[in-house]
This record gives sequence, structure tokens and C-alpha cells, in this order.
Amino acid sequence: MTITLTPIKAIAACAALFIASAYADPLSGNTGSAAGDRWQSSWLDLNSPVSFKKGDELRITVEGNAENVIVRLLPKASRASSSDGIEGKVRKVPANGILEVRLERDHPNVKQISVHAGTVAWGTPLGGNNGKVKVVAVDHSSQ
Repeated sequence: MTITLTPIKAIAACAALFIASAYADPLSGNTGSAAGDRWQSSWLDLNSPVSFKKGDELRITVEGNAENVIVRLLPKASRASSSDGIEGKVRKVPANGILEVRLERDHPNVKQISVHAGTVAWGTPLGGNNGKVKVVAVDHSSQ
């Protein structure tokens, strides 16, 4: 069977392939979770540090019942208990569980990408009935 594409269909096919591969860079590492009285977090410890640039996009796939979360890209030199690397403000978790994060600044030498839920994270209220979150996968796309 031979498939013949007109120039317009060929361009459309290439565009579709490009869009589909926009998040073709899954980040590898080990996931984990921890919780305290009022906080809960889940993360991906990257196999090796990654530097992200302003404008890069992350697709963080999560599970759980949290409605609000904070995203953090933890620098290599920072401790896990640190608020260093928080990206943006409180985010609503979409129904599909995919947080689409366009980075507002550079994040050099990131060792961990984490998502924080519970009722409060680093003094920021997330909601009295906010639930838990679990990081399933993180994909990266650079501009």
C-alpha cells in the first residue's frame, strides 16, 4: 500500500509530529513521597542534575485528591526541607491530573522536582480540605 501526501497534508503531518514530540523528553529518576501534620509532598529525584531555562515547559502528571499544589525545582545545593526553587504560586490541579508549568525563570542544577499539597506548604495555605498528591511522571520541553 502506498500513501501519497499532498504538500499541505505533508506539512500538517509534520506539524502533528512536532506537536506530539513537544513533550518527548521524559525526565528519569526515582519518585517518593512524605507527609507531616499539615503538609504532604511527592517528588522525582532526577538521575542527574538538569538546568532549566525560563520559558521551558514541564508536564507533571500527578495522581491523588489534592485540589491545590505548589511546584518546586530544588537546586542541587539546597536541602529537601528548603523552599528554594518554588516556581510560581499556588496551582489548581486539572481534572486530567496534568500540571502544565511554563517556567517563569531559570532553574540551574535542579536535583529534584516536587509537588506539595496538604493544607499548607511553607506557610502558604492550600485549603483546609486539600488532599494528597503523587508524582507519576515529568516530561520536559525546551524552547
